Amino acid sequence: MHPHAHSNTNSSDTPAHGIARRLTKPAEWHGVRLPADAKVWILIGSANRDESVFPDPDVYDLGRDTSRSISFGVGRHYCLGGPLARLEARVALEELIKAVSPSYEIDQDGIRRISHGNVRGMVRLPTTVAPA
Repeated sequence: MHPHAHSNTNSSDTPAHGIARRLTKPAEWHGVRLPADAKVWILIGSANRDESVFPDPDVYDLGRDTSRSISFGVGRHYCLGGPLARLEARVALEELIKAVSPSYEIDQDGIRRISHGNVRGMVRLPTTVAPA
């Protein structure tokens, strides 16, 4: 398994797509001035695909440097559970790779995503696997 598979997957299809914030002072982003106390919605999913930060952002690239990804926030708003989530994802993927054959089938017609405005994920991902 590529050492950054879980980080790249999280950046490519981040589970939380946005976060609300209120500005404490005036700011300007991309030529748009925002006053203090303005409410902003930060689009994490969009930021993780910013072509000025990530080359070929819509290509799933396991070798991509994701150090500037904001999947778990940034600075003092960084998710306290981020390191644990990364560890759990890495361990789960390593164990899954050991347990099942690399050949598997996904029933594309059976896939169901969560229908929530901010959270992405699967309700159903019907997959057929064989033991390794």
